[in-house]
Amino acid sequence: MPQNRIESGQWRRLHLSHLFHSKLLLFPPVMSVGVAVGIFIEGSVDEITKVLVVVVLSTLYGLFLFVPILVYLLLRHRAFRFQFHDDRLVIRTGLFELNDRIILYERLHGLDTTKSVLHRMFGTVRISLQTRSTSEELVLRSVDMSVAGELGQLLSDYQENRSHSIVSAMDREDEDIGPKDSMQPEPLHSISILECCKLGFVRNRAALILSAVATFLVSRFSHLGSLLGDAFAVQFHVGPLDMTVSGGWIPWIEITVLEGVDAWELALFLAAVASVFVVFLAIVSLALAIFQFFKFRLDLDDSILRSESGLLVRAVQNTPLHRIQAIRILSTIRSRLVDRESIWCGTSAMPAVEVQPDLLNVLSNWLVPLVPISKTREIIRRVLPANVDFEQENWEAIDVARVWKRRLNLHLIYVLVITVGIAWISWWLLIITVGLVGWAVWMSKLYSKSLLYQLLDNAIMFRKGWWSRSWTIVPFDKIQAVTVTQNLFDSRLNMARLGVDVAVTGPQNIGRCLLRIPYLELDRCAEIRDILIRESSLRENEW
Repeated sequence: MPQNRIESGQWRRLHLSHLFHSKLLLFPPVMSVGVAVGIFIEGSVDEITKVLVVVVLSTLYGLFLFVPILVYLLLRHRAFRFQFHDDRLVIRTGLFELNDRIILYERLHGLDTTKSVLHRMFGTVRISLQTRSTSEELVLRSVDMSVAGELGQLLSDYQENRSHSIVSAMDREDEDIGPKDSMQPEPLHSISILECCKLGFVRNRAALILSAVATFLVSRFSHLGSLLGDAFAVQFHVGPLDMTVSGGWIPWIEITVLEGVDAWELALFLAAVASVFVVFLAIVSLALAIFQFFKFRLDLDDSILRSESGLLVRAVQNTPLHRIQAIRILSTIRSRLVDRESIWCGTSAMPAVEVQPDLLNVLSNWLVPLVPISKTREIIRRVLPANVDFEQENWEAIDVARVWKRRLNLHLIYVLVITVGIAWISWWLLIITVGLVGWAVWMSKLYSKSLLYQLLDNAIMFRKGWWSRSWTIVPFDKIQAVTVTQNLFDSRLNMARLGVDVAVTGPQNIGRCLLRIPYLELDRCAEIRDILIRESSLRENEW
């Protein structure tokens, strides 16, 4: 079991009455009534003794269901603790995997209290903490009124002290404020037709779609086709193949090679079909890229980012720089073949669109969908108010040997699952397992070497990936919460996972710009956590 990582403050628990708020407790009595009604309907209930037996049996059945539910609720109650500090709230969850979530009072946008009938009966209250975080709801479901009053007093004192410091800072800086010179829009990047063609190549998902299609090519001998159902069947001939399309719960295709067909003829036919399919998907991907990002242009007008693109409908977005919460640079094998990268940004609110586009023409959150690698750093430095340094010697690596062992265990689990599937098809195919184990060792090594991070003057940056690489940058003043997680596997190697949460909205942002640094040494993880909390509390954030 890992040691406590938050030294100050007193750990508190929710009031035990919060167990009665769980809807799971309604399940046993409902099932008991259902069992009693079923017995009465199926059998005779003329005798009073039989009625008593039915009541006793249904009650025992309800108690049988109630015990495991009560044990589960008690374990969940035991796993939830929280602390109050002068400038932050710490919520810890988990029994075997401890998860410490730290919320700065400065990042709280509101505190709501609710009292139900059960709350009033036990003298408790439900507290909802409002932040701009999208990862999870922050709720203290049932606490004593005195605890709620203590939290309210801490927030009031913190806001009062914070207001005095802000007023003092404004008084000192009044003399330095002068008129600003007007600025003309500065072009940052544009995309030509040729660049749109490269974008279509980079975003082409032909291989992925081919893999999905292959999963439906289920032959009858595998016994899987019959399990999917035979509601209808349509048979037709394609070249040297006899194909039957069947429909059940999931449509599937049974393929049979016609008699007398040469193996080379069959191979050439399948290669031709696959090539035509890939070319077709590439053309579609190219057309969509031109349709969506035709004449893409990114300008910087004072402190407003203006992006514009579209062939039939021009979509224009205006994003204030201060709304950018995080930046992510994406680089894949295909994009590196054309010496290009993509830049994605997470904002605190979806930017306004001057022209309402259709579904295929939305700019989404791509700051730049495709940009030369040599120009990426320049754009990042102009957009993000952080002294970003991409030099290799300034990165701090995670312990490669320990990360390799930890990651290899995960990859070997994947290999084991695949091996079971291969053995189910044919024992002769188990020879593939040797290659899969080699693949697991190789990919674990590459992944462990790819994990690098930097603590800049005013931001944290994390790099990961070999096949598909990403760089995530989060300024200190945009941090909403810091999470430290340690499961049983991490505990054996004295590791932990550091999570940085920022304020983002929109379904395309959720979960994508959250920075996660896995497999950190526990002491180093706690040290970085304290640095991020301290630096974040010292900075103002303008939404």
